[in-house]
Amino acid sequence: METVKRCEQITLDFERGQFQALSVKDRLGMKMHLGICKKCRRYVKDSQKLDLWLKRRLQQVDESIKFSDLEKVELKEKLSH
Repeated sequence: METVKRCEQITLDFERGQFQALSVKDRLGMKMHLGICKKCRRYVKDSQKLDLWLKRRLQQVDESIKFSDLEKVELKEKLSH
């Protein structure tokens, strides 16, 4: 195994880590790489900003969708068939 992982693998590990727990080995490798690679640190920072922006945007969309009681009943009926 390489002592320092390549950038492509680090970005994949970072994204995978957003959805599942990484092994100690993967976390350590990512931490070591991020300590020396400015481009990967920037990728992580930008990715985190984008995730936050998307979450906020989705919350705005969710709050703007309001159904009347009649619409809710109609949707339930359509979904039950």
